Amino acid sequence: MLNVDWMQPFKHTTYSVGVMYLVLMNLPRCERFKPENIIFVGVIPGPSEPKLNINPYLSPLVDEFLILWDEGAKICQGLQRLPETFKACLLCVACDLPASRKVCGFTGHNSARGCNKCTKTFNVGNIGDPADYSGFDSCPLRNNISHHQQVDEVQGKATQEEQSRTESKYGVRCSELPRLPYFDCIRFTVVDPMQTLFLGTAKHVRETWLNVGILTGTDLQKVQDGFAKSPRESGFSPRSH
Repeated sequence: MLNVDWMQPFKHTTYSVGVMYLVLMNLPRCERFKPENIIFVGVIPGPSEPKLNINPYLSPLVDEFLILWDEGAKICQGLQRLPETFKACLLCVACDLPASRKVCGFTGHNSARGCNKCTKTFNVGNIGDPADYSGFDSCPLRNNISHHQQVDEVQGKATQEEQSRTESKYGVRCSELPRLPYFDCIRFTVVDPMQTLFLGTAKHVRETWLNVGILTGTDLQKVQDGFAKSPRESGFSPRSH
C-alpha cells in the first residue's frame, strides 16, 4: 500500500515537504505500520507542494513495480543457496483527498467534475452561496475502462490549454500509476478515514442524522451491537429520508 502525505518540518514558516512510503499488506495490521516495517520510497522537497501531480516522483517507483510484477526479485534467505523469486504488486493508495488526486490523477471536486469514485455533479452556486451537496440518488460511477479512455484523450491533446479543458471536462489527469497493467485508479484509491474519524466528520454526520430523524438512539445501539455482523444479522435498517 502506498501513502503520500505532506508535513511542515519547520516552525514559524511555511515550508511543505512530502513523504512517500509503502507498507506490506501481507503483514498483520498490528505489524505493518511499525517503523521497522515501513518501506521509505522518497521525499518530495519543498518549499511548496506540487500543484497538479507528482508524476516525476512516481515514475521510478512504477518502473520498479513493473519489474516486481513481471520478473520479480530473486532473494536468498539465510543459508539457502538457491534464490527464490518474490513478486509484488501495488494493492491500493491510501492518502487524504488532495494527495490522492495528485497521486492517482484526479482533479478537484466541484460542479463539473465529480470525485474519484463517481461523476456526480453538484450545484455550487455563485461566490459566497452555500454549495448544495444533496441528491445522491443518481451517482454515475467511474470505471477503469472509461478512465483510461479519458486519460488517453487528455494526453492526445496538442496544447496545454486543450489538455486543461479536457481535464476539467472529465475530472481526470495523467498519472504514472496506470502504467501498471493491473492498477485500477478508481477501485484502488481507498477512502481516507482520517477526516471521517479523527477530525470529527463522522460524529457530525451522526448528530445530523439523529436531529432529522434518519437514525434513533436504538438504531445506533444496533449498529454498535452488530458491528462485527452483517447488516442482515444485526437487524439494522436506516429509515428513508
